[in-house]
Amino acid sequence: MSLRNMNIAPRAFLGFALIGALMLFLGVFALNQMSKIRSATQDITLSSVPSIRALDEFTQLTLRLRVLSYRLLTNREPEVQQKPWKTSNCATSRSAPPRPSTKS
Repeated sequence: MSLRNMNIAPRAFLGFALIGALMLFLGVFALNQMSKIRSATQDITLSSVPSIRALDEFTQLTLRLRVLSYRLLTNREPEVQQKPWKTSNCATSRSAPPRPSTKS
């Protein structure tokens, strides 16, 4: 039996049923893809973000050391040179460096 020989009511029902089935299939497919996206997001959150934070902390420490080195290089007064070592909270500067010799 061809669709042209059917009455309008059964033909409309088949058309809407086909559209409904396609919508249902697309909904299930979208939910499946969303669950894959969620698992990928959790994987990125658990593995990548901590390493990015550690890299950011390392970069900040490096920049602090560069600034401190530049300050020590530009200002050669002994009391000014000892001041940053006393007040620094940098993890790499726990102890004061040896004082430069003042022999001329």
